[in-house]
Amino acid sequence: MAALAPDTGPFHGLVSSPDPARVEEYLLGGGHSFGVDRTRARRLLDEDPHLSHLVWVRRRWLLRATRYLAVHHAPRLMVDLSTGVPTLAPHQELAADEELAAQGTHVVYVNADPVTHGVARLTCESLWCEAVLGDPCMAPDAAWDAVMATRLPRAGRDEEPVAVLATGLADHADDMAELERVLARWRNLVPPGSHLAVAHRYTDAHRGRDAARDLHTAVTGAGWAPVPAESLPGDVRRAVCDPSSHPTVGEVPVCLAVSPPAVEGGGQRAAAP
Repeated sequence: MAALAPDTGPFHGLVSSPDPARVEEYLLGGGHSFGVDRTRARRLLDEDPHLSHLVWVRRRWLLRATRYLAVHHAPRLMVDLSTGVPTLAPHQELAADEELAAQGTHVVYVNADPVTHGVARLTCESLWCEAVLGDPCMAPDAAWDAVMATRLPRAGRDEEPVAVLATGLADHADDMAELERVLARWRNLVPPGSHLAVAHRYTDAHRGRDAARDLHTAVTGAGWAPVPAESLPGDVRRAVCDPSSHPTVGEVPVCLAVSPPAVEGGGQRAAAP
C-alpha cells in the first residue's frame, strides 16, 4: 500500500486541493497523503505545533469509543463519516479482535473526495469493511443510500440501530452551525437508538473553554441525546492530552450521544432541516 502514497502513484495528477482526511492522515504519520495535503498540514503545524498530538488524542478516543459501542451496544453496522483511509483508522483493529469479529460488526467508510475514496476502496478488502463515495455534509441522504446499498450482511438492516462515527466530520463543515445541521440530518436518517461518536474540529478543538460547550450545543441542537457522563468509562468520557508532555494543550472536546425514538405517527426520515 505504500506505493499509493507518493505523488507518483495511480492517483498522481488527480489531486489539486487538500482533503481534511488526508491532512489528518499525514498528521498521524501515515503515508496516504499528497503534496497539497502535506503543504496544508505543515502550514497548520506552523500555526499550532501541538496539532499532531491533538489529532492523535482524537483518534485514540475514537478507538476507545468504537470499542465501547461494539462491546456494550453491538451494532452490526458502523458508519464512518469522513475519517479517511482505513489503514490508519482505529476500526482496523476490530478485524484482529476475535470477540468483535465474531459478533459480526462491519464498518462502512464514507468519503466525499474521489481520491480519498479510491485509496479507501483499495484498502477495504475484507468482508467486515467497505468504502462508499458520498458527501456526508452536502448530500447525507445519498451517502446513506450508498451505505445501505453495500454488500455487507446485516439482518433487519433497515430497523437496526447503527453507530455513526463522526470524529472527522467537523473538519469538513464550515463551522459548528453547519455541523449541527449535518448531524440533524443524520439523526433523521439512521434508525432510532443509533449512537453517535463526534469530536470537535482538530484546528481549533482546544482553543478556549467554549469549545466543549459549542460541541454539546451542536449535538443537542441536532436532536441527539448526549449519553450521561457518569454512565461512561473515564477513557470514553474524555479525550485528554498527556499533561506530562503537553501541559498547556488541555483536551479535545468529544461527545457520545444516542438518537431518541421516532415521534409516534411520523417517520424517522423526515424532511431535511
